[in-house]
Amino acid sequence: MLNRHYHLRGFTLIELLVVISIVSLLISILLPALGSARGAARSSQCLVNLKAQASAMYMYGADFSDYTTPYVIRYATGSWPGPSYSSTLDAYPSDHILLGRYTNNETYNGTSQSYFGRANEKSAWRCPDYSGSESWKQYSHYGLTTNVYARADASRGWSEMFRFSDVKRASIFPEFADALHAGWHAGYSGQFFQNTDQQGQDSSYYSFSFGTYNSYYNVRARHFNLTGTNMSFLDGHVSSFTDLPAAYEAGQIDLVKPTSY
Repeated sequence: MLNRHYHLRGFTLIELLVVISIVSLLISILLPALGSARGAARSSQCLVNLKAQASAMYMYGADFSDYTTPYVIRYATGSWPGPSYSSTLDAYPSDHILLGRYTNNETYNGTSQSYFGRANEKSAWRCPDYSGSESWKQYSHYGLTTNVYARADASRGWSEMFRFSDVKRASIFPEFADALHAGWHAGYSGQFFQNTDQQGQDSSYYSFSFGTYNSYYNVRARHFNLTGTNMSFLDGHVSSFTDLPAAYEAGQIDLVKPTSY
């Protein structure tokens, strides 16, 4: 019987370095693509959230004489075309007293109305690309425009609120947008501002004047490396924008009060 001796040849150092280089190159190529895919998925989830909010607004209108919600109920007193509200706290659209009842994921704060509408982790009011401080992550990450939607309270009154039937350009009339809770606005003198969560961190709230580029309440560029903003419109459709000021100048977004036509 012949004895066979086998010699197992291993990798040389040069071969090992070549393999490592190839693997590193592949990783460097694939990681950005994977990151982009994850970013696109998060933006898509945000658009799904906005669609759910738009549907909730329609259901609210069906229940309350065709009225949309105000952007905030502030110490409301007297009669208004909405649900009963007797709390001493403010109520924003995501609160259960307004649209939270239709998205089925908002909570009360004890026996009182929840301030800013506290939302759970999978809530339709939580943007997956929101990057603000931890203290604000429990609140809504979307807002209405203070230039259009009325504030229901004794000083301004609910009479400034409008009905769906008041809107003449529903396909370009913004409903909700990436923003911190409620109250995003378009600035003054026809200017349309676009901020990022990093530029308007929560701790800087009192550092900026209302209406400036860095205003706390501006719409947010959160998606696709802080270039994309998602928005819903009163006809129910949702869109993603990379340049909101340009879209506004091109007439793709209308911020005229419905009663002004």
